[in-house]
Amino acid sequence: MGLLHTHQQNHTIESICEAMIELHKVYPNAGAQEMVILLFHEKEMSVSRNLVISYSHRLKQRQFWAAGVNDLFAVDQHDKWLRFGLALHTGVEPFSGCIIPQLILMYYLETIQKLGYIPMVTQSDPGTENYGIANAHTMLRQMYDPALQGTLQHRWMQTKKNVKPEITWSQLRH
Repeated sequence: MGLLHTHQQNHTIESICEAMIELHKVYPNAGAQEMVILLFHEKEMSVSRNLVISYSHRLKQRQFWAAGVNDLFAVDQHDKWLRFGLALHTGVEPFSGCIIPQLILMYYLETIQKLGYIPMVTQSDPGTENYGIANAHTMLRQMYDPALQGTLQHRWMQTKKNVKPEITWSQLRH
């Protein structure tokens, strides 16, 4: 093909912008690695994954929104300690910033009993460790409000898009 290597092509966010816009129209759900492959095969551009991610982040900065206090709890598992057999969870009430440490569903139930209320919605990434909280919370909300029967009272977020708990974990790493 005669293409130069990635570092030799010396692309910038500006130099890939037009190609990224064209490819995004045809492949709107393509992830970063898929975009690298598409740029290579369809545009003959050798681009690093980090550059594609930088381009995407520049366009996709979003604002986190919660309706108010106790609107939702965002939960997540910290995988870094699994090698020690510890599956630590955290919960964050994002409007107030209150951090609710949890290890398992039982702690979630103890937390809402201690607080005296349950949030309108819980939120987590799609990991199986979060099914208990999603199901229990949905059941409790439906018990208190029969109009919610048949609805899920939990918001599933894409991996690494469950922002508030991810911020909490990042603070523990430093």
